[in-house]
Amino acid sequence: MPAEFDAGHVYHLFPVRSEARDHLQRHLREHGIETLIHYPIPLPRQAVFSTDDPRQCPVADRVCREVFSLPLYPSLATAAIDAVATSLAAFRPVTAADGPKPATP
Repeated sequence: MPAEFDAGHVYHLFPVRSEARDHLQRHLREHGIETLIHYPIPLPRQAVFSTDDPRQCPVADRVCREVFSLPLYPSLATAAIDAVATSLAAFRPVTAADGPKPATP
């Protein structure tokens, strides 16, 4: 068990970012690991700002495309943590080079 640095804090989210978020989430799901997207819409695009003309926020847009949360809760077993770590270490993102190969004559 890691040392507790803030006895009053209730940690409830473990957000991470990946440029290959969708593929990584699918990989984790295939290994029985649930992930969630808590912040899918950047603040300037929230409905509350729909009557305004917000500035472009490319960093917020990128973060919202990449961020998702890994499992985190008080009763998360060490074996489950190990499974998440092992699955993350085994992940290999799909690249353009992984796409269909042209037919050879």
